Amino acid sequence: MLFLLRSAFWIVAVSFLLNGGSLPSSSDDHVPASARESAAKVVSAVTGMRNLCTRHRGACDAAGDTFEFAKGQVGAAAHSLSDALNKRNKD
Repeated sequence: MLFLLRSAFWIVAVSFLLNGGSLPSSSDDHVPASARESAAKVVSAVTGMRNLCTRHRGACDAAGDTFEFAKGQVGAAAHSLSDALNKRNKD
């Protein structure tokens, strides 16, 4: 799920930058065609990403394993840092 959120964010960010970084103001009655096309492309890309894990189960399994490993490493580092700070505060 986190992968999908990150993918959607970057798709929207790239789409925004490709449009010249301009958003229509709220006073505009119409949305430029390029913005509509970009929105449609973002929606289709996100829809395609939803089915990624069913099409490529191995990729999602590998990404999940990598995420769990990284989470464990960050947890261990946070625990070590917490212990070091506690020792420092006691002294």
